[in-house]
Amino acid sequence: MSENVIQFTLEKDELRFIALAVATALENIAEARLDKDVKWTDQSLKDFDDMSKAGKSIVLKLINIGFDPSLPSYQPGDEKEFIKP
Repeated sequence: MSENVIQFTLEKDELRFIALAVATALENIAEARLDKDVKWTDQSLKDFDDMSKAGKSIVLKLINIGFDPSLPSYQPGDEKEFIKP
């Protein structure tokens, strides 16, 4: 095994959290990368690409172990389930 590989066990709720964090990070990276008001350096753009590649790799690994990393789509009014009036 490569010295860069770490193995450990995660609970299903921990996997769900990781899936949410990765999905959010991928969205944020995509939005930031397309922000024309910021003059990103070549290194910044490479970093965005590297982070996107890592995030997509995590998603594929979750799928390969049989975990569905998809998140339910938000519908207007869904917040009523979680937020008191």
